[in-house]
Amino acid sequence: MERPTAHPVLVIGTVYDPATPYSGAQAMTKELAHARLLTHHGYGHTALLNPSSCIKEYESRYFIDGTLPPAGAVCRPDTPPFSAPGPSGGVATGGGAMAGPVS
Repeated sequence: MERPTAHPVLVIGTVYDPATPYSGAQAMTKELAHARLLTHHGYGHTALLNPSSCIKEYESRYFIDGTLPPAGAVCRPDTPPFSAPGPSGGVATGGGAMAGPVS
């Protein structure tokens, strides 16, 4: 059933959100007349905790002038989940695992 709303609704669903499943975003989009689903192909709870400049651009357009993303639009996070800093230093710079001489 498509329930009418005063204006089209932008629904953002994160594919790997453990708290609010993507299937819920899909279902909500079907329930609301003229709603548009923007898929965030990311991890974690909401696009706020897994930032995407693509999501932010679509959100801005929607809030400024009501423009919805194209049907089927998919955004990715700006950085991969659980990204760790690369190793730095080494033995020569004091960052390695070898201890100096014992006195």
